[in-house]
Amino acid sequence: MNTQYDLFEVVPDQFPRWIGAAANLAHAKERLNDLAQSSSEREYFVRDFCSGSVVAHSQKRQARKPAEA
Repeated sequence: MNTQYDLFEVVPDQFPRWIGAAANLAHAKERLNDLAQSSSEREYFVRDFCSGSVVAHSQKRQARKPAEA
């Protein structure tokens, strides 16, 4: 597989952690969305291997506050 995109997890106060690669941007974004759905507490991004640019980014979802009665 000729990988063009790397997926990383943002680790607070550390370097990003590499978690995988994808051959095309569509597949990379699909994996990014799957990761973001499986873990609302974490943040991920996709980096173009050739240019080094971040081309997609997941946003960490804020935890909901319990409704007050």
